[in-house]
Amino acid sequence: MKLLWIVLAVLAVLLLLILSLPLYGKASIRIIFRKKLKLVLMIGKIPITLVSDKEKKAPELKRCHNPERVLRKERRLQKKLRKKAAIKKKKKALKAEKKAKKKALAKALPSPSIPDYISMVSALLRELYEKTSGRIDIHVRRMHLYLASGDAATTAILYAGTLQTLSFFFTWINTHFNRVIRDPGDMEVIADFGSEKPHADIDIAATMHLSAAIAIAAGMLRAYRREMKTARRRAKLRALEKEQKNSTKAA
Repeated sequence: MKLLWIVLAVLAVLLLLILSLPLYGKASIRIIFRKKLKLVLMIGKIPITLVSDKEKKAPELKRCHNPERVLRKERRLQKKLRKKAAIKKKKKALKAEKKAKKKALAKALPSPSIPDYISMVSALLRELYEKTSGRIDIHVRRMHLYLASGDAATTAILYAGTLQTLSFFFTWINTHFNRVIRDPGDMEVIADFGSEKPHADIDIAATMHLSAAIAIAAGMLRAYRREMKTARRRAKLRALEKEQKNSTKAA
């Protein structure tokens, strides 16, 4: 009986931790660039690599000690693959049928114009700016840019332009959008007159509370649906006006 109560207590603690994670946990996306880009999503303390910078190694070939066993295993695998392929084919056919029906319905309904889509995208960007403003901490862990072109004059112009652009960009973000956290020496732009090719060492993390991230995602989904409905409504009104004009001309 005591063991059951201990197990229930452990499960209750785990459940409370899972439920409290959105309230006290943080979500962050980390951008790392040295020779290749690496993108890591952190949910609490759990890292999820979205883009890896590691090169895929070719599998090592091993000596076969029991060819008959390997052959039987390969036959079973091929049989499973054939079954999976048949199921996948059926699913693909159903998806294609549903897609064709959706396309037919979309053709029957008036579609939004390019200005409608532009206004929708601008409205969504404004919504995203309002929802994320002041909620994200941008931590510049390391940003070392080594600028080079092979020509001293071009490198000097490139250095001055990059320095001014980065200064304006990070000042605007820190003033109007979200705070930028960095220590002295974390951000450097260096004119490398002795090299011919530029290179960079970048490590930037954007962090926010997990509850805020969930709320923003839900709000943006609602905003997308709302703006799409508005765009379709405008398209319908234009189609009705066109029909009325054509009917008056015919009369």
